[in-house]
Amino acid sequence: MHRDLRLTAVGRRYGVRGPWVLRGVDLTIAPGTLTRIEGANGTGKSTLLRLLARLDAPTEGRITGRPRTAYVPERFPSALPFTAAGYLTRLGTVHGLSRASAARAAGAWLERFGAAAYAGTPMARL
Repeated sequence: MHRDLRLTAVGRRYGVRGPWVLRGVDLTIAPGTLTRIEGANGTGKSTLLRLLARLDAPTEGRITGRPRTAYVPERFPSALPFTAAGYLTRLGTVHGLSRASAARAAGAWLERFGAAAYAGTPMARL
């Protein structure tokens, strides 16, 4: 199985006749790479992330590859009492890591993303 995540001519629109949010996206992401998505408000960043996490399906084009991914929503429900480190630790345990291994990995990812200072910050405040 190919582990790269590939988007080929991917487009997404909301509604049958709605405007295109994304169109003609070609992208390959190899395992273990950090990919930064940036752009102005309303340019499709959140839509692209939802497609990459397979939470939404493209309106056109193909997404192939089955790498293990995780997704943190843009707005985290305040009723869920996770800190940044706690949330990442929980994701690690869901994917089969021991709690200790998941906590170490969470710390490493926060460091890698330059977010270690926010490890104890509630997700709803980030």
